[in-house]
Amino acid sequence: MANYKRGIVLFSRDHRVDSNPLLEQAVRECEQLCLLFVIEESWFQPSLYCSKPLGVHRWRFMKESLLDLQHQLQAKGAELLVMRGSWGEIVSDVIDHYQANVLYTDLPKDFSESQRLKRLRAAKSELQYSVQSNTHLFEQADLPFKLELLPDSFSKFRRIVEDLSVPADIEPLTVIHSLPIHASLAQQLQNLDSNAAKTNSPFIGGRQAGLAHLETYMSGELPASYEQTRNEFDRWDASTKFSPWLAQGCLSAREIWHAVGRYRRDVVDNKSSYWIQFELLWREYFHWYALKHAELLFEPGGVQTQKRLLSFYPGRFQAWCNGNTIYPLVNACMRQLNQTGYMSNRGRQIVASCFVHELGLDWRYGAAYFQQQLLDYDVGSNWGNWQYLAGVGADPRGWRQFNLEKQQQKYDPDGEFTLRWGGAQVNSVQDSVDMVDWPMD
Repeated sequence: MANYKRGIVLFSRDHRVDSNPLLEQAVRECEQLCLLFVIEESWFQPSLYCSKPLGVHRWRFMKESLLDLQHQLQAKGAELLVMRGSWGEIVSDVIDHYQANVLYTDLPKDFSESQRLKRLRAAKSELQYSVQSNTHLFEQADLPFKLELLPDSFSKFRRIVEDLSVPADIEPLTVIHSLPIHASLAQQLQNLDSNAAKTNSPFIGGRQAGLAHLETYMSGELPASYEQTRNEFDRWDASTKFSPWLAQGCLSAREIWHAVGRYRRDVVDNKSSYWIQFELLWREYFHWYALKHAELLFEPGGVQTQKRLLSFYPGRFQAWCNGNTIYPLVNACMRQLNQTGYMSNRGRQIVASCFVHELGLDWRYGAAYFQQQLLDYDVGSNWGNWQYLAGVGADPRGWRQFNLEKQQQKYDPDGEFTLRWGGAQVNSVQDSVDMVDWPMD
Protein backbone atom coordinates (compact mmCIF):
# COMPACT_ATOMS: atom_id res chain seq x y z
CA MET A 1 0.00 0.00 0.00
CA ALA A 2 1.24 3.47 -0.86
CA ASN A 3 2.16 5.73 2.04
CA TYR A 4 2.20 9.45 1.31
CA LYS A 5 2.67 12.34 3.70
CA ARG A 6 0.38 14.82 2.00
CA GLY A 7 -2.28 14.41 -0.66
CA ILE A 8 -4.82 16.56 -2.43
CA VAL A 9 -8.32 15.32 -3.17
CA LEU A 10 -10.02 17.20 -6.00
CA PHE A 11 -13.78 17.13 -5.58
CA SER A 12 -15.73 17.69 -8.79
CA ARG A 13 -18.95 15.72 -9.35
CA ASP A 14 -18.66 13.74 -6.12
CA HIS A 15 -20.24 15.85 -3.38
CA ARG A 16 -20.27 13.07 -0.83
CA VAL A 17 -18.01 11.53 1.81
CA ASP A 18 -19.52 8.05 2.03
CA SER A 19 -19.70 5.85 -1.07
CA ASN A 20 -16.65 7.72 -2.36
CA PRO A 21 -13.88 5.27 -3.40
CA LEU A 22 -11.47 8.05 -4.34
CA LEU A 23 -11.68 9.69 -0.92
CA GLU A 24 -11.47 6.32 0.82
CA GLN A 25 -8.25 5.54 -1.06
CA ALA A 26 -6.79 8.94 -0.21
CA VAL A 27 -7.57 8.56 3.51
CA ARG A 28 -6.01 5.09 3.49
CA GLU A 29 -2.79 6.19 1.74
CA CYS A 30 -2.06 9.66 3.16
CA GLU A 31 -1.21 11.08 6.58
CA GLN A 32 -2.87 14.42 5.79
CA LEU A 33 -5.16 15.64 3.03
CA CYS A 34 -6.15 18.90 1.41
CA LEU A 35 -9.78 18.57 0.25
CA LEU A 36 -10.25 21.01 -2.62
CA PHE A 37 -13.12 22.22 -4.78
CA VAL A 38 -12.49 24.77 -7.55
CA ILE A 39 -15.22 27.11 -8.76
CA GLU A 40 -14.14 27.94 -12.27
CA GLU A 41 -14.64 31.48 -13.58
CA SER A 42 -15.24 30.08 -17.06
CA TRP A 43 -18.51 28.55 -15.82
CA PHE A 44 -20.07 32.01 -15.70
CA GLN A 45 -18.87 33.29 -19.06
CA PRO A 46 -20.89 32.88 -22.30
CA SER A 47 -19.68 30.06 -24.54
CA LEU A 48 -19.51 29.98 -28.33
CA TYR A 49 -23.17 28.97 -28.37
CA CYS A 50 -24.75 32.02 -26.65
CA SER A 51 -25.16 30.20 -23.30
CA LYS A 52 -23.17 29.90 -20.10
CA PRO A 53 -21.77 26.56 -18.91
CA LEU A 54 -23.47 27.08 -15.54
CA GLY A 55 -26.91 28.65 -15.08
CA VAL A 56 -28.64 29.94 -11.95
CA HIS A 57 -30.49 26.70 -11.14
CA ARG A 58 -27.48 24.40 -11.12
CA TRP A 59 -25.35 27.05 -9.40
CA ARG A 60 -27.90 27.24 -6.58
CA PHE A 61 -28.03 23.44 -6.34
CA MET A 62 -24.22 23.22 -6.43
CA LYS A 63 -23.82 25.69 -3.57
CA GLU A 64 -26.31 23.76 -1.47
CA SER A 65 -24.41 20.56 -2.26
CA LEU A 66 -21.06 22.15 -1.32
CA LEU A 67 -22.42 23.35 2.02
CA ASP A 68 -23.75 19.87 2.67
CA LEU A 69 -20.38 18.37 1.71
CA GLN A 70 -18.69 20.69 4.18
CA HIS A 71 -21.02 19.45 6.93
CA GLN A 72 -20.27 15.84 5.99
CA LEU A 73 -16.54 16.51 6.21
CA GLN A 74 -16.75 18.44 9.48
CA ALA A 75 -18.50 15.44 11.03
CA LYS A 76 -15.32 13.47 10.22
CA GLY A 77 -13.00 16.18 11.55
CA ALA A 78 -12.08 17.68 8.18
CA GLU A 79 -12.54 20.96 6.26
CA LEU A 80 -13.27 21.72 2.61
CA LEU A 81 -11.12 24.25 0.78
CA VAL A 82 -13.10 26.19 -1.84
CA MET A 83 -11.36 28.53 -4.28
CA ARG A 84 -12.59 30.45 -7.29
CA GLY A 85 -10.62 31.23 -10.43
CA SER A 86 -8.62 29.32 -13.05
CA TRP A 87 -8.60 25.55 -12.39
CA GLY A 88 -5.03 25.04 -13.59
CA GLU A 89 -3.57 27.95 -11.64
CA ILE A 90 -5.40 27.13 -8.42
CA VAL A 91 -4.56 23.43 -8.41
CA SER A 92 -0.92 24.17 -9.20
CA ASP A 93 -0.69 26.77 -6.41
CA VAL A 94 -2.32 24.46 -3.84
CA ILE A 95 0.10 21.66 -4.77
CA ASP A 96 3.02 24.01 -4.16
CA HIS A 97 1.59 25.53 -0.99
CA TYR A 98 1.03 22.19 0.72
CA GLN A 99 4.03 20.45 -0.88
CA ALA A 100 1.77 17.55 -1.79
CA ASN A 101 3.06 14.15 -2.86
CA VAL A 102 -0.05 12.85 -4.63
CA LEU A 103 -3.23 14.14 -6.24
CA TYR A 104 -6.52 12.20 -6.29
CA THR A 105 -9.09 13.07 -8.92
CA ASP A 106 -12.11 11.62 -10.66
CA LEU A 107 -11.76 10.31 -14.20
CA PRO A 108 -12.18 13.24 -16.65
CA LYS A 109 -15.65 13.51 -18.13
CA ASP A 110 -14.80 15.03 -21.51
CA PHE A 111 -12.01 16.18 -23.81
CA SER A 112 -11.39 19.54 -22.11
CA GLU A 113 -11.01 17.92 -18.68
CA SER A 114 -8.65 15.31 -20.12
CA GLN A 115 -6.52 18.05 -21.68
CA ARG A 116 -6.24 20.14 -18.54
CA LEU A 117 -5.22 17.09 -16.50
CA LYS A 118 -2.64 16.29 -19.18
CA ARG A 119 -1.24 19.83 -18.88
CA LEU A 120 -1.09 19.54 -15.09
CA ARG A 121 0.77 16.23 -15.33
CA ALA A 122 3.31 17.84 -17.64
CA ALA A 123 3.80 20.84 -15.33
CA LYS A 124 3.87 18.76 -12.13
CA SER A 125 5.57 15.61 -13.33
CA GLU A 126 7.11 14.89 -9.91
CA LEU A 127 3.63 14.40 -8.42
CA GLN A 128 1.91 11.02 -8.12
CA TYR A 129 -1.58 10.84 -9.63
CA SER A 130 -4.49 8.60 -8.71
CA VAL A 131 -7.28 8.88 -11.29
CA GLN A 132 -10.25 6.55 -10.98
CA SER A 133 -13.93 6.25 -11.91
CA ASN A 134 -15.69 7.90 -9.00
CA THR A 135 -19.05 8.43 -10.73
CA HIS A 136 -19.37 5.29 -12.88
CA LEU A 137 -20.98 1.94 -12.26
CA PHE A 138 -17.91 0.05 -13.47
CA GLU A 139 -14.20 0.58 -13.22
CA GLN A 140 -12.59 1.00 -16.62
CA ALA A 141 -10.34 -1.99 -15.94
CA ASP A 142 -13.42 -4.16 -15.36
CA LEU A 143 -14.97 -3.44 -18.76
CA PRO A 144 -14.57 -6.47 -21.09
CA PHE A 145 -13.25 -4.25 -23.89
CA LYS A 146 -10.77 -1.43 -24.36
CA LEU A 147 -12.22 2.07 -24.39
CA GLU A 148 -11.47 2.54 -28.09
CA LEU A 149 -13.59 -0.57 -28.76
CA LEU A 150 -16.66 0.76 -26.95
CA PRO A 151 -19.68 -0.52 -28.91
CA ASP A 152 -21.17 1.96 -31.37
CA SER A 153 -24.69 1.57 -29.96
CA PHE A 154 -26.19 1.33 -26.50
CA SER A 155 -27.91 -1.98 -27.28
CA LYS A 156 -24.58 -3.67 -27.98
CA PHE A 157 -23.05 -2.12 -24.87
CA ARG A 158 -25.94 -3.23 -22.67
CA ARG A 159 -25.78 -6.82 -23.83
CA ILE A 160 -22.08 -6.95 -22.94
CA VAL A 161 -22.15 -5.28 -19.50
CA GLU A 162 -25.61 -5.97 -18.11
CA ASP A 163 -24.53 -9.09 -16.24
CA LEU A 164 -21.29 -7.63 -14.89
CA SER A 165 -21.06 -7.23 -11.15
CA VAL A 166 -21.32 -3.63 -9.95
CA PRO A 167 -18.83 -3.05 -7.10
CA ALA A 168 -20.42 -2.94 -3.64
CA ASP A 169 -20.47 0.22 -1.56
CA ILE A 170 -17.45 0.76 0.67
CA GLU A 171 -17.56 1.08 4.45
CA PRO A 172 -18.19 4.64 5.73
CA LEU A 173 -15.14 6.62 6.76
CA THR A 174 -14.76 7.47 10.44
CA VAL A 175 -12.00 10.11 10.58
CA ILE A 176 -10.36 12.28 7.87
CA HIS A 177 -7.16 14.13 8.72
CA SER A 178 -7.22 17.32 6.65
CA LEU A 179 -4.54 19.96 6.45
CA PRO A 180 -5.22 23.37 8.06
CA ILE A 181 -6.75 25.93 5.72
CA HIS A 182 -5.20 29.39 5.78
CA ALA A 183 -7.61 32.30 5.33
CA SER A 184 -5.17 33.98 2.93
CA LEU A 185 -5.37 31.01 0.60
CA ALA A 186 -9.07 30.54 0.07
CA GLN A 187 -12.50 32.00 -0.22
CA GLN A 188 -14.41 29.92 2.28
CA LEU A 189 -17.89 28.52 1.74
CA GLN A 190 -19.50 31.05 4.05
CA ASN A 191 -18.14 33.83 1.84
CA LEU A 192 -19.73 32.45 -1.31
CA ASP A 193 -22.43 34.55 -2.94
CA SER A 194 -25.52 33.28 -1.11
CA ASN A 195 -28.15 35.04 -3.24
CA ALA A 196 -30.58 32.25 -3.99
CA ALA A 197 -31.83 32.01 -7.54
CA LYS A 198 -35.50 32.71 -8.02
CA THR A 199 -36.73 29.24 -8.69
CA ASN A 200 -39.77 27.05 -8.40
CA SER A 201 -37.59 23.96 -8.26
CA PRO A 202 -38.49 21.29 -5.67
CA PHE A 203 -34.93 19.96 -5.74
CA ILE A 204 -32.64 20.71 -2.78
CA GLY A 205 -28.91 20.17 -3.21
CA GLY A 206 -26.82 17.96 -0.98
CA ARG A 207 -26.40 14.35 0.03
CA GLN A 208 -28.81 14.57 2.95
CA ALA A 209 -31.68 15.62 0.66
CA GLY A 210 -30.63 13.05 -1.97
CA LEU A 211 -30.58 10.16 0.50
CA ALA A 212 -33.96 11.20 1.90
CA HIS A 213 -35.44 11.20 -1.60
CA LEU A 214 -33.88 7.84 -2.44
CA GLU A 215 -35.28 6.27 0.72
CA THR A 216 -38.75 7.72 0.14
CA TYR A 217 -38.88 6.59 -3.47
CA MET A 218 -37.66 3.06 -2.78
CA SER A 219 -39.90 2.53 0.26
CA GLY A 220 -43.19 2.49 -1.66
CA GLU A 221 -44.70 1.11 -4.85
CA LEU A 222 -43.28 3.69 -7.27
CA PRO A 223 -40.41 1.56 -8.66
CA ALA A 224 -42.94 -1.13 -9.62
CA SER A 225 -44.86 1.31 -11.88
CA TYR A 226 -41.99 3.43 -13.20
CA GLU A 227 -42.11 2.14 -16.78
CA GLN A 228 -45.78 3.14 -17.10
CA THR A 229 -45.40 6.66 -15.68
CA ARG A 230 -41.92 7.81 -16.72
CA ASN A 231 -43.15 9.71 -19.81
CA GLU A 232 -45.39 12.05 -17.81
CA PHE A 233 -44.28 15.68 -17.95
CA ASP A 234 -44.95 17.12 -14.56
CA ARG A 235 -45.96 14.81 -11.69
CA TRP A 236 -43.21 14.56 -9.09
CA ASP A 237 -43.56 10.83 -8.48
CA ALA A 238 -43.93 9.85 -12.16
CA SER A 239 -40.17 9.30 -12.48
CA THR A 240 -37.30 8.69 -10.06
CA LYS A 241 -35.96 12.29 -10.03
CA PHE A 242 -32.55 10.94 -8.94
CA SER A 243 -30.69 12.74 -11.74
CA PRO A 244 -29.79 16.11 -10.10
CA TRP A 245 -28.22 14.35 -7.10
CA LEU A 246 -26.48 11.92 -9.44
CA ALA A 247 -25.11 14.76 -11.59
CA GLN A 248 -23.51 16.49 -8.59
CA GLY A 249 -22.40 13.21 -7.07
CA CYS A 250 -24.48 13.65 -3.91
CA LEU A 251 -25.65 10.11 -4.66
CA SER A 252 -23.49 7.56 -6.43
CA ALA A 253 -24.71 5.48 -9.35
CA ARG A 254 -23.58 2.37 -7.50
CA GLU A 255 -25.66 2.97 -4.38
CA ILE A 256 -28.75 3.66 -6.50
CA TRP A 257 -28.06 0.51 -8.53
CA HIS A 258 -27.83 -1.58 -5.37
CA ALA A 259 -30.92 0.06 -3.84
CA VAL A 260 -32.91 -0.91 -6.94
CA GLY A 261 -31.35 -4.37 -6.84
CA ARG A 262 -32.56 -4.87 -3.26
CA TYR A 263 -36.04 -3.70 -4.30
CA ARG A 264 -36.09 -6.19 -7.17
CA ARG A 265 -34.94 -8.97 -4.83
CA ASP A 266 -37.14 -8.21 -1.83
CA VAL A 267 -40.23 -6.39 -3.17
CA VAL A 268 -41.06 -6.49 -6.89
CA ASP A 269 -38.97 -7.61 -9.85
CA ASN A 270 -40.81 -6.49 -12.98
CA LYS A 271 -40.19 -4.47 -16.13
CA SER A 272 -40.53 -1.18 -14.26
CA SER A 273 -38.04 -1.89 -11.49
CA TYR A 274 -35.65 -3.33 -14.09
CA TRP A 275 -36.06 -0.22 -16.25
CA ILE A 276 -34.49 2.01 -13.58
CA GLN A 277 -31.28 -0.01 -13.80
CA PHE A 278 -31.64 -0.03 -17.58
CA GLU A 279 -31.50 3.77 -17.59
CA LEU A 280 -28.50 3.78 -15.26
CA LEU A 281 -26.78 1.70 -17.95
CA TRP A 282 -27.71 4.36 -20.53
CA ARG A 283 -26.01 6.94 -18.31
CA GLU A 284 -22.98 4.66 -17.99
CA TYR A 285 -22.77 4.22 -21.75
CA PHE A 286 -22.76 7.96 -22.40
CA HIS A 287 -20.01 8.50 -19.80
CA TRP A 288 -17.68 6.12 -21.64
CA TYR A 289 -18.96 7.48 -24.99
CA ALA A 290 -17.79 10.98 -24.02
CA LEU A 291 -14.35 9.70 -23.02
CA LYS A 292 -13.90 7.60 -26.14
CA HIS A 293 -14.98 10.24 -28.66
CA ALA A 294 -13.28 13.21 -26.95
CA GLU A 295 -13.63 16.38 -29.05
CA LEU A 296 -16.03 14.67 -31.48
CA LEU A 297 -18.66 15.00 -28.75
CA PHE A 298 -18.87 18.70 -29.63
CA GLU A 299 -18.27 18.62 -33.37
CA PRO A 300 -21.16 19.51 -35.76
CA GLY A 301 -20.91 16.13 -37.50
CA GLY A 302 -20.77 14.30 -34.17
CA VAL A 303 -19.09 10.95 -33.71
CA GLN A 304 -20.18 9.99 -37.21
CA THR A 305 -18.15 12.94 -38.61
CA GLN A 306 -20.95 13.68 -41.03
CA LYS A 307 -20.72 16.71 -43.26
CA ARG A 308 -23.85 18.63 -42.32
CA LEU A 309 -24.97 22.07 -43.41
CA LEU A 310 -26.07 23.65 -40.12
CA SER A 311 -27.93 26.94 -39.76
CA PHE A 312 -28.55 29.43 -37.00
CA TYR A 313 -31.56 31.76 -36.87
CA PRO A 314 -31.26 34.06 -33.83
CA GLY A 315 -34.98 34.77 -33.67
CA ARG A 316 -35.92 31.09 -33.73
CA PHE A 317 -33.27 30.28 -31.15
CA GLN A 318 -34.52 32.94 -28.74
CA ALA A 319 -38.13 31.90 -29.25
CA TRP A 320 -37.23 28.30 -28.44
CA CYS A 321 -35.20 29.28 -25.37
CA ASN A 322 -37.99 31.48 -24.03
CA GLY A 323 -40.86 29.13 -24.87
CA ASN A 324 -42.35 31.47 -27.48
CA THR A 325 -42.45 29.24 -30.57
CA ILE A 326 -45.54 28.32 -32.58
CA TYR A 327 -45.61 24.92 -30.82
CA PRO A 328 -47.59 24.92 -27.53
CA LEU A 329 -46.15 21.73 -26.04
CA VAL A 330 -42.59 22.82 -26.79
CA ASN A 331 -43.29 26.18 -25.13
CA ALA A 332 -44.64 24.52 -22.00
CA CYS A 333 -41.60 22.27 -21.68
CA MET A 334 -39.16 25.15 -22.15
CA ARG A 335 -40.96 27.37 -19.65
CA GLN A 336 -40.91 24.55 -17.13
CA LEU A 337 -37.16 24.19 -17.71
CA ASN A 338 -36.48 27.92 -17.35
CA GLN A 339 -38.45 28.22 -14.11
CA THR A 340 -37.36 25.01 -12.39
CA GLY A 341 -34.17 23.72 -14.02
CA TYR A 342 -35.93 20.44 -14.78
CA MET A 343 -37.67 18.83 -17.74
CA SER A 344 -38.89 15.26 -18.19
CA ASN A 345 -37.01 12.90 -20.48
CA ARG A 346 -39.97 12.86 -22.87
CA GLY A 347 -40.02 16.66 -22.91
CA ARG A 348 -36.29 16.81 -23.68
CA GLN A 349 -36.72 14.56 -26.70
CA ILE A 350 -39.66 16.62 -27.99
CA VAL A 351 -38.01 20.03 -27.68
CA ALA A 352 -34.71 18.74 -29.11
CA SER A 353 -36.51 17.23 -32.11
CA CYS A 354 -38.32 20.51 -32.66
CA PHE A 355 -35.05 22.43 -32.39
CA VAL A 356 -33.31 20.30 -35.01
CA HIS A 357 -36.15 19.51 -37.43
CA GLU A 358 -38.92 22.11 -37.21
CA LEU A 359 -36.65 25.07 -36.46
CA GLY A 360 -33.66 23.87 -38.52
CA LEU A 361 -31.08 24.99 -35.94
CA ASP A 362 -27.54 23.82 -35.18
CA TRP A 363 -28.01 21.14 -32.51
CA ARG A 364 -24.97 22.34 -30.55
CA TYR A 365 -26.77 25.56 -29.54
CA GLY A 366 -29.58 23.51 -28.06
CA ALA A 367 -27.17 21.25 -26.21
CA ALA A 368 -25.35 24.27 -24.78
CA TYR A 369 -28.62 25.83 -23.61
CA PHE A 370 -29.52 22.60 -21.84
CA GLN A 371 -26.07 22.67 -20.23
CA GLN A 372 -26.83 26.12 -18.87
CA GLN A 373 -30.35 25.40 -17.65
CA LEU A 374 -30.51 21.79 -16.48
CA LEU A 375 -30.07 20.96 -12.81
CA ASP A 376 -28.98 17.47 -13.80
CA TYR A 377 -26.59 18.43 -16.60
CA ASP A 378 -24.18 15.62 -17.34
CA VAL A 379 -21.76 16.15 -20.23
CA GLY A 380 -21.93 12.69 -21.77
CA SER A 381 -25.68 12.22 -21.43
CA ASN A 382 -26.51 15.72 -22.62
CA TRP A 383 -24.27 15.99 -25.67
CA GLY A 384 -24.64 12.31 -26.48
CA ASN A 385 -28.45 12.51 -26.47
CA TRP A 386 -28.42 15.66 -28.60
CA GLN A 387 -26.21 13.90 -31.13
CA TYR A 388 -28.66 11.00 -31.02
CA LEU A 389 -31.61 13.28 -31.89
CA ALA A 390 -29.61 15.15 -34.54
CA GLY A 391 -28.64 11.93 -36.31
CA VAL A 392 -24.89 12.32 -35.80
CA GLY A 393 -24.46 10.09 -32.76
CA ALA A 394 -24.97 6.58 -31.46
CA ASP A 395 -28.34 5.86 -33.10
CA PRO A 396 -27.98 3.24 -35.86
CA ARG A 397 -31.30 4.36 -37.38
CA GLY A 398 -30.15 7.90 -38.06
CA TRP A 399 -31.82 11.08 -36.91
CA ARG A 400 -35.22 11.01 -35.26
CA GLN A 401 -38.06 13.44 -35.78
CA PHE A 402 -41.04 13.47 -33.45
CA ASN A 403 -44.50 14.34 -34.72
CA LEU A 404 -45.30 17.16 -32.31
CA GLU A 405 -49.05 16.92 -32.78
CA LYS A 406 -49.05 13.19 -32.01
CA GLN A 407 -46.83 13.78 -28.98
CA GLN A 408 -49.33 16.34 -27.69
CA GLN A 409 -52.25 13.97 -28.24
CA LYS A 410 -50.49 11.04 -26.57
CA TYR A 411 -48.82 12.66 -23.58
CA ASP A 412 -50.90 15.80 -22.90
CA PRO A 413 -54.27 15.05 -24.52
CA ASP A 414 -56.31 17.37 -22.29
CA GLY A 415 -53.72 20.14 -22.51
CA GLU A 416 -53.35 20.32 -18.72
CA PHE A 417 -49.55 20.48 -18.74
CA THR A 418 -49.49 22.95 -21.64
CA LEU A 419 -51.99 25.21 -19.87
CA ARG A 420 -50.17 25.04 -16.52
CA TRP A 421 -46.93 26.31 -18.01
CA GLY A 422 -48.44 28.88 -20.38
CA GLY A 423 -47.49 27.00 -23.51
CA ALA A 424 -50.63 28.01 -25.39
CA GLN A 425 -49.40 31.61 -25.53
CA VAL A 426 -47.79 30.98 -28.91
CA ASN A 427 -46.35 33.14 -31.61
CA SER A 428 -48.60 33.31 -34.65
CA VAL A 429 -45.62 33.12 -37.04
CA GLN A 430 -42.31 31.31 -36.80
CA ASP A 431 -40.10 34.17 -38.02
CA SER A 432 -40.39 37.91 -37.51
CA VAL A 433 -37.01 38.63 -39.13
CA ASP A 434 -35.14 37.06 -42.01
CA MET A 435 -31.68 35.45 -41.88
CA VAL A 436 -29.97 38.86 -41.75
CA ASP A 437 -32.35 40.18 -39.04
CA TRP A 438 -34.39 42.26 -41.49
CA PRO A 439 -37.99 42.65 -40.24
CA MET A 440 -40.56 40.56 -42.09
CA ASP A 441 -44.22 41.35 -42.57
